[in-house]
Amino acid sequence: RCVEFLHDEKQEEWKRESVEAQLDAVENEMAEISPDEEILEVVAEESQENIERLVKWFESRVDAHRSPTYALYALLCSDGYFPSYEQALNAEHGMVFSQMLETQVTSPEGHAIATNPSLRELDEEQMRVPTSYVQNLMTMNGMLAGALYRLIDRGSLTEFDFYPLLELAPWSTDTQSFLVDSILDLFEGNYIQSFAVALPHFESAIVDTLRERNRSATAFTGEGTQQRTLGGLLDNIQTDIEDEYWAYLKVKYTDPRGPNLRNRWSHGQFRYFQANFQNAAILLIDILKTTIQVHSTPYIAAFGFPFRTISTEQRRREEIDISRYTDSQENVRAYGYTDGVGVIVVEDKEEDQTSFIVVRGGIRQDYAYD
Repeated sequence: RCVEFLHDEKQEEWKRESVEAQLDAVENEMAEISPDEEILEVVAEESQENIERLVKWFESRVDAHRSPTYALYALLCSDGYFPSYEQALNAEHGMVFSQMLETQVTSPEGHAIATNPSLRELDEEQMRVPTSYVQNLMTMNGMLAGALYRLIDRGSLTEFDFYPLLELAPWSTDTQSFLVDSILDLFEGNYIQSFAVALPHFESAIVDTLRERNRSATAFTGEGTQQRTLGGLLDNIQTDIEDEYWAYLKVKYTDPRGPNLRNRWSHGQFRYFQANFQNAAILLIDILKTTIQVHSTPYIAAFGFPFRTISTEQRRREEIDISRYTDSQENVRAYGYTDGVGVIVVEDKEEDQTSFIVVRGGIRQDYAYD
């Protein structure tokens, strides 16, 4: 209210006081409640069990298909290793104050950078980010990173297993070359460099993939046009990827109420200890997973539909058991399911035909073409 007639020196003084007060509040008033050692031990033990379970699942896929690349592809088609946004919202329903009051988000630098609207003020275009969702995101990222680290350490996953997936991606030569360098840095232990190279090329990977589908990644400005930032690109592909995965990407990379990795890195606010194996490895996984979800055709053509994935209970309920509707000599080329109707596209090389299998309530009907 005073800014129009306030002296510059007084403005600077008030800014400093505001930031200092915010930092003091975070450090002294917002006391951290630490669980006792028994709970920490149980959590740590459960985390290690989950990591080992994921490692065994991956190695079993390698044994079954004799291909670590196929196992990596099946992992990228899974949804069981990132948190459920809907579940976090439902868990928050019992917390009256969290729902009724608007909350302010303060950055580690002491700036008020965002607000979480109350349910009374929430409109259709806004997204509420429960605190538990951010915590679950970090926990599940840690689990996946722990499994990837063990697989690499055992030699069950190498940099060469990534390359066939990169070759299928509709990326430019520049984008592909940068991400190859990022993978090499990851396996050589240069985690800071791996993360630094891959993060800006998350955007170019999406742009290249949209261009392959004849989609624009352009935004209008007052002077002309420019490429959308990562946040805008994620909004552009919202209908192309699963809702839960879209929420995960937004909170992790561009929303100040979450880790906000892309923006904090771009503005020099990234902490040195954060440029570690976990963030570098998961970033590469997220780039590949996003590409596969937006443009799955070349991957389905090369690998077919993955018959074994790590999926949430909700997704398993929605999926069709493909083996009930296909024969052993048929090669699954594509698969889709919505509103109680499933479609499976299979290729029968012996009969030299492709069939569209439509499944309604468990009843199969074929539409075959030579």
